[in-house]
Amino acid sequence: MTNAASNQSVATPATPASDPPAAVLAREVLDQLGELNSDDDPGALAQLFHIYLRVSQEQMDALRLAVAAADAPAIERAAHSLKSGSGSIGALTMSAVCAQLEAAARSATGAEAHEIVARLEPEYARVRAALYAEIARFDAP
Repeated sequence: MTNAASNQSVATPATPASDPPAAVLAREVLDQLGELNSDDDPGALAQLFHIYLRVSQEQMDALRLAVAAADAPAIERAAHSLKSGSGSIGALTMSAVCAQLEAAARSATGAEAHEIVARLEPEYARVRAALYAEIARFDAP
């Protein structure tokens, strides 16, 4: 089945996930989100994932800039937004790493923020790949 959400311009990940989607995204959250799909809108969940992919990329870009500039308030804002969005789509590990980053930004430890972002980057790549795998399930015949 093809839907309008799959036609949105979000680049596919350069590196496939080494972990299956279930290991990256909490299955119980995905099951709850699956209730968004209906006969009237079978692509609602895929559309939500596309929105997350677009917005999270913008937030990651803002986070990278904030860390490079050692802008603690901007780091905290970006980390908080990523934490919330990631948790809502079932990316609980990413959400937890963002919570650590948010706390580090509050305590103004720039070196710790760099370390945490270094852990966040590969987790974000796994989340993106897992979401694309989930989206592909909706588009499969």
